[in-house]
Amino acid sequence: MRSATLKWIVLLSTIVVALIIVVQLYWLNQLYSHDQKQFDTNTLKAVRVLFDDMQLSNNPEIDLKKRVNHPDPNTFYVRVDKIPQKESLLHFVGNEFLDFGVLADCWVALHDGNTVLFSKYIPGAASQKLVFEGTEPVLTPKGYAYIHLYFPHREKFIIGELTSWIIGAVVLVVILICFAASLFFLYKQKTLNEIQKDFVNNFTHEFKTPLAVMKIASDVMINPAIAQQPERLLKYSLIIKEQTEHLQHQVE
Repeated sequence: MRSATLKWIVLLSTIVVALIIVVQLYWLNQLYSHDQKQFDTNTLKAVRVLFDDMQLSNNPEIDLKKRVNHPDPNTFYVRVDKIPQKESLLHFVGNEFLDFGVLADCWVALHDGNTVLFSKYIPGAASQKLVFEGTEPVLTPKGYAYIHLYFPHREKFIIGELTSWIIGAVVLVVILICFAASLFFLYKQKTLNEIQKDFVNNFTHEFKTPLAVMKIASDVMINPAIAQQPERLLKYSLIIKEQTEHLQHQVE
């Protein structure tokens, strides 16, 4: 296989490896986005069941989405018509989150519209080893009673759920990079081998040609009849001398 052909193979393989890596990164990003949306969906499902179980709404016909304010990925403000008991609220929140797979740690607080009635940190089932960093979130009056749900380690939880996928993608990327590096090394080695081979062929040719001429001249000179032809003897002697100088030049 010539280096030109191998060069194209290495180039195409590198492009394929790059495309696979890009697809892997895109796929991980899509998976992360999907898990974020799934987290929000599961949280809303848990809140919906919480409303039904604790009868927090005076008008069940109102769409739950109109009661939920989601200003940032980690925060949910849920408007309620009735003020629930602290222990009951914490109990139902913990159970509903567990049932719907919302396993991240969470700050649960209740605001009656004027003051904060209570604020409680609940370790998630999947984040028992996480330690909350910073102070508890500051709650502001909104003119209505609401439940505040704040997930301080939401991103860590989602990334933790994707750990096996991330490890698999990283291993695949490392394998692909090693494969690309191996192809590049093979191409480089093949090129060096061809250069060496061409050099040896040219080198051999440069020695074979004068040696062949010298052999022919010497065969003529050992002929006894050449002694009677001084012109031819001188001619072939000069040929041997020229080829000898040529060989000496090539050696140097």
